[in-house]
Amino acid sequence: MRYFSFPLHPKYNSITYTYVRNFLNNQPIKTYRLYTAIKNNKYKNELMPVTLARRLLRTKRTLVLPAHINITLITNSYDVIHS
Repeated sequence: MRYFSFPLHPKYNSITYTYVRNFLNNQPIKTYRLYTAIKNNKYKNELMPVTLARRLLRTKRTLVLPAHINITLITNSYDVIHS
């Protein structure tokens, strides 16, 4: 039997831990309840929120070319354009 000790952190509450324990013990679990337990977990440890990262990827970028070409390109792609 595997043993996982979660620290006393608000990310893990008794509901989430119960479903994790049932999963580790190979007991039948209700997948929708596991999904809602994880989805309703409001505490995130990321340095940058996912929504902010996606918003930064979707911003418009301007590609600056040398002056003799005189063209400006605006893109909505996910690629980062370096000038």
